[in-house]
Amino acid sequence: MDVICSSCGAKLKIREEKLPPNQTVKITCPKCKQKITIDTREPVNQPTSEKKKTSEKAILDYDEFASPLDFLEGGIRLALILVSDDIHSVDINFALDELSYKCISPSSIPEAMDKLLLYHFDLIILSDGFGGKDIEGSPVNKYLNSLSMSIRRKIFFVLLGDKFKTMDNMTAFGASANLVVNPRDLPDLTLMIKKAINDNNQFYKVFMDTLKETGKI
Repeated sequence: MDVICSSCGAKLKIREEKLPPNQTVKITCPKCKQKITIDTREPVNQPTSEKKKTSEKAILDYDEFASPLDFLEGGIRLALILVSDDIHSVDINFALDELSYKCISPSSIPEAMDKLLLYHFDLIILSDGFGGKDIEGSPVNKYLNSLSMSIRRKIFFVLLGDKFKTMDNMTAFGASANLVVNPRDLPDLTLMIKKAINDNNQFYKVFMDTLKETGKI
């Protein structure tokens, strides 16, 4: 959902499914800090008195449970970095900064899940052992695998672990990831992600073109 602040004109992009349905929600503009009111109620035929009661009960202050990530301006690419090793984190953040990503680095699985549910991440890097879980048992991995293909394909998912051979496409495919990386190859992460994302975009372009030609979309 695109929202424009009436006070400063800032354009915000908010995940519509994260707003409470059929309610009037107040959020704070991240630029000017003024309140913005968003009405998610659907028009219904009911007496005026009932509408007033509904309106009075429905107004919520979204700031109570919102994250600053919810109201970032459009055009910002977000990366979720889920690694336990500080040295690896520094290498990853440096590489992604070169690619103009804004990096978010939760310290635990619950915090990571909160971020995942609140906002769309363009890129996610998950290391083996983050939060005390191996990749196969990670709630983050299970959540991503539960997403519909239309949403999942918009997320570039990277797995990091000593057991991986960097850029092994068959291993990545078997793990439902876009790229696998061995930590020793992190110095080359910028180039690897550039190439892998370009390959991924080309694949889906051909895929979507094929669906159009066959009349499936």
